[in-house]
Amino acid sequence: MRFHRKLRGAIAALACAAVLLPVTALASPHIISPNIGTFSVNQPLTVQWAEIVQGSNVRILVEASAPSPLYGNNTTIIAYQRPNSGTYTIPAATLRGLCNSLPTNLQPLTQRVPLSHMDIRLSVRSYNNYSGHDYAKGGVIKLKGCPFNRADLTFGQATLAANQNNLAALTSGNLAVEKRVINNSPTIPPPTTSFTVSVECTPGGPNTVLTLTAPANLRQVLRGIAEGKSCKITERPPVVPGDLVQRGCGWTTTYPNGNTAEIKEDDNLSRMIVNTWSCKPGAIAPDRQQNGKR
Repeated sequence: MRFHRKLRGAIAALACAAVLLPVTALASPHIISPNIGTFSVNQPLTVQWAEIVQGSNVRILVEASAPSPLYGNNTTIIAYQRPNSGTYTIPAATLRGLCNSLPTNLQPLTQRVPLSHMDIRLSVRSYNNYSGHDYAKGGVIKLKGCPFNRADLTFGQATLAANQNNLAALTSGNLAVEKRVINNSPTIPPPTTSFTVSVECTPGGPNTVLTLTAPANLRQVLRGIAEGKSCKITERPPVVPGDLVQRGCGWTTTYPNGNTAEIKEDDNLSRMIVNTWSCKPGAIAPDRQQNGKR
């Protein structure tokens, strides 16, 4: 009897221990990050993964596909023969290289799809000398920051974009050009004039000329400039009448916040041009001199 009581106690203890033991599911290869969000091609991007165990090295791949109704896909190897450390930082220069490789390699080859419109997945694959490799694919992310010229859109794509009201969805920003006039002459007011400003954006435009006139048209906005463009504003010297030139009058042009702008997605940038009017001390307006007034 004593033996049976000991046996029952031992069985009960084992049962309790079995209940307390944790149940661990087999882990599967997976991407830790990035799995969601929008990332700039001008910044390094760190990829983290877990449970990739087969093989001593891994490959990092970018899988890109065009969203419906466009179609096509492309896979680009970003890094290979990397130690399986679980993390790898993709240099910004490598990401920027995707701007040229991914859109033009889509099928059909006549389509150019901006990188920001594509569904991007980062994947990690182990490899060795035999079949059977661990593989993990991340969620859909977006990459932005590539220069994209709208002229690259085919006619069909441009029509599609216009019909779906998503042409503005191309990564672009706006640039406002503003004018301010300062009168530093107590005796001769500045003449009424139009201020002509050229705007040149590289690479590939837009290039335009703006005319700013007082009082109601001293601010104009250029909209939909593709991200990645560098725009420079240059004012052409305002015309000064000859009789005012003889009195030492003239304009001084300055750009308080610079005369260049780097366009980024959804930016609303502004650049101001200040024109200061001044004359020689004691200068008298021509009409007063003609009337004999000193």
